Amino acid sequence: MLRRFDDKAADWLELGLDDVFDGFLPIDVTIDQLPSQIVVNKQNLSIQYSPIEKDDELAGLAVVVTNITAEVERQKLEAESREMMTMIERISIDRSGFLEFFQEAEAIIESLRNESRDDMVLLKRRVHTLKGNAAIFGMSRLADACHIIEDHIADTGQSPDSPAWTKLFSCWATARGNLRRLVSDESNELRLSDKRYNNLLLGLLNGESHDAIAMRVAVWPLEPTQQRLKRISEQAKRLASQLGKGDINVSIQDNGLRTESNNWSGFWGALVHVVRNSVDHGLESMEDRNLAGKSTAGHLTLKTICTDDRYVVSIADDGKGIDWDRIREVAEERGIQVKSNEDLVDVLFADGVSTAAEVTDTSGRGVGMGALKEACESLDGSIQVISRRGEGTEFRFSFPIEKMAPETHELLASYGISNCLESLTSGCEA
Repeated sequence: MLRRFDDKAADWLELGLDDVFDGFLPIDVTIDQLPSQIVVNKQNLSIQYSPIEKDDELAGLAVVVTNITAEVERQKLEAESREMMTMIERISIDRSGFLEFFQEAEAIIESLRNESRDDMVLLKRRVHTLKGNAAIFGMSRLADACHIIEDHIADTGQSPDSPAWTKLFSCWATARGNLRRLVSDESNELRLSDKRYNNLLLGLLNGESHDAIAMRVAVWPLEPTQQRLKRISEQAKRLASQLGKGDINVSIQDNGLRTESNNWSGFWGALVHVVRNSVDHGLESMEDRNLAGKSTAGHLTLKTICTDDRYVVSIADDGKGIDWDRIREVAEERGIQVKSNEDLVDVLFADGVSTAAEVTDTSGRGVGMGALKEACESLDGSIQVISRRGEGTEFRFSFPIEKMAPETHELLASYGISNCLESLTSGCEA
């Protein structure tokens, strides 16, 4: 009868019943492998099994089927309500960050919906990035839908069938509709603080030069790196709390720098992967830190700085450091030749490379670091990793300084203003 509605569930049940009555495994184990919930004609049914024994042998199974559609719908509505409250909280704390996440997620969803899913490396990157950012912003149902797809790809090496994608797109459609009710599109607005307005007015009244006024105004749309680092700090603290690592200390050193948000959004979005790894795998548990003679609270340092002609973004932790010997072993297992420390760093950022003992909702698939490397290289950047066992790890992403605001620089240069980088890099060190 079940086969009339769900061939896969029927096959699953048939194979499971064979195992139950073979008696090779304990009855409790085999019963746990039977389907416990199915959908028939849009009705959610729960299935419970109880063994019937005769003369200490299994004679049959008592099967109880319960319609739990109302309960499933109630749980769905409660989950949507929790997500709505989380969205309201995140928007109140970091409106621009949340809106940017939504724009990036929208682009990923559209690519997953409309483009080929044959490239498994690209597919895994997109799904993993969407999952990680969704989890950070409290959208657990979207993150769970991504995790199911990741599991399927990891198990089969192929894209899952339509139902998994339908669930993902449905979760996104619900979240997107909720957001539209909460906020309006402010992407084209430029908000000017009283301080900036007064400084501009004083500059005009005092007869500042055309070039000075132009550079002052040109900086306004640029995004302070302090905003990005604060956002990363809050994400790291929330993640540490979720992982049971307690409160962590985060130091921010932005040095007053600014960048063009459009050009850098991809890099900042991918940078979350190294932050998640630092918190999940780098920082030890509170107990292990005490045993190692460290402070109970882990510490992260987030920094943007200009040195000479380079713009550097640095993420550092005081955790256990990277096990380079294990990285070398993983490289050998994958047939990757390692002849230098630079080769080891390349392995660390290669797709599919992970030293995690298990895959979790947070990390362990070895996908995110490859996406971060690609985002870094798209800005002509390079990566340096400094790590000492027991002391911690620093990731340094270095870029040509002109990449900070190329469009602004080009615009001003076209009017003969060639020293505009001074306004962007006022915190430069010699």
